Amino acid sequence: MSLNNDNSIYGLNIYEDKKGRIIYKDFLMKNAVYIPTFDFKMFSFYRYRYIIGVSSFIVLQTLFTLFHASVLLSNILTIFIFVFLEYKFRVFLKEKQKVKKFNKSEYIGYIDVLNKQDPTKMLLKAVLYIALGILILYNGYDKSYVGVSLAFCWLIMIVCVFYGLIQFYAFSKRKS
Repeated sequence: MSLNNDNSIYGLNIYEDKKGRIIYKDFLMKNAVYIPTFDFKMFSFYRYRYIIGVSSFIVLQTLFTLFHASVLLSNILTIFIFVFLEYKFRVFLKEKQKVKKFNKSEYIGYIDVLNKQDPTKMLLKAVLYIALGILILYNGYDKSYVGVSLAFCWLIMIVCVFYGLIQFYAFSKRKS
């Protein structure tokens, strides 16, 4: 499996070396680790830890609002889910082999992979990411969220716009 396949693992902070090995650059811990092929499933699960957290936030907010329960409790549970998944991901990374002298310019990265996609698909993804962020924020105001709940909506919107801008950036760097 490599970054050049449609079945591959690619994304921010994920690179491929000349031997086809996948490398994850962890900016929090300031190191890079090899992700062996037998760990792709677990790595993919942990990669989506923020999506899982955001999804749990939306589901818990909806359920707790529907049953007139404390929204503060749903926020605490969501934070617990985020912290738990992040802790498990850090433990997973500590078990992996470190890359010595990592220099990202020597590896195939996320923008390189995006540049190989269809330009129409890139622009569509950019617009859809931004639209999703705006709709989530609109939903937060429509449902009259306040405090931490509304802050989560703003955070989700910022992340969606960020990913949309990455798509636009990759499109602008496209050589064709």
